[in-house]
Amino acid sequence: TGFAKSEGGSPLFGANAELRIDASSGDVSVAKPAKVSAEANVAANEAVVEAIANLAIEASEDVTLPGAIVLADAIASGHANYANALAVLQLSADGDVDVSHSGLFAQANANAPLASSYDTADAIINVFAGHDVFVAGNVDAIAVSLSNHSGNFANALINIEAGASGSGSLTMIISNIEALALADPMNDHALAGVTLNAEDNILVVGEDPIADAFAGTVGAFLQTHFTTNLKHSGASSSVASAFIHIRSVDGTITFVPLNNDQEGALRALASDQPNTNSGSLTAIKLLINDLDCGVLGSAGTPQGQGEACAKTAFDIGEADTGP
Repeated sequence: TGFAKSEGGSPLFGANAELRIDASSGDVSVAKPAKVSAEANVAANEAVVEAIANLAIEASEDVTLPGAIVLADAIASGHANYANALAVLQLSADGDVDVSHSGLFAQANANAPLASSYDTADAIINVFAGHDVFVAGNVDAIAVSLSNHSGNFANALINIEAGASGSGSLTMIISNIEALALADPMNDHALAGVTLNAEDNILVVGEDPIADAFAGTVGAFLQTHFTTNLKHSGASSSVASAFIHIRSVDGTITFVPLNNDQEGALRALASDQPNTNSGSLTAIKLLINDLDCGVLGSAGTPQGQGEACAKTAFDIGEADTGP
């Protein structure tokens, strides 16, 4: 939904998008990837521009979905006061959380190049389970806050926790985990963080998590599967902070990096929910003895093609009898 109102004497323009599913009794199962997108693109002067996108799925038992995307874009092309963007993706279950295919993605973009005050962008992914969490696919949170004014804020945070009810493991397959925060140009603050917690075991098949923050002229970059923190201060009071927190209470922590052969083998495994959305091969040309026999694939064969390859059906005139 879009809105326009006055706040503090300044016109406030914005877009709100929300998908909320709450099962106070039972499971939540979503058949297709969920997407929530809010975009506010305003050219008015002295305006406040705001975009809020929120996806929240909660269940008293299990939550299952193929994946989710949340996007918030607040763009002010005029002489605005400031822009705010907030993208929140939250999955919560008293039982298990299962992201079966395409991972999780949240992005907040606040862009006001002629703003008279600072911008704020927050991209947040929270996954909480009473027992197990399973994620197939990448998990990315990206926050970008850009303006010509100082003091911009960008926060990108990923928090995944399994076993809140006393037992539970975290398993992530073909998963690259990245929190990226960018605030520019000066006297800015950027925070990027990844938290993985489990009561029992943590298994990640993929590269080490990344927390990457850049503020003004200074950056803080981490890529590791150990708990660590990093904070750098730069010119014009800019601060970039990054952290990676990984903790298992009673189990083991295992990270397995993938090479191309291993990834290909995993993607070739049979799946109850195969990826049928790939556009990389929509048609495969079919030639038999140099004759154009049309194509195979979702694009189909154009009318009239392949007629040279048409053959009559086999005709078996007598019943087949055994010896």
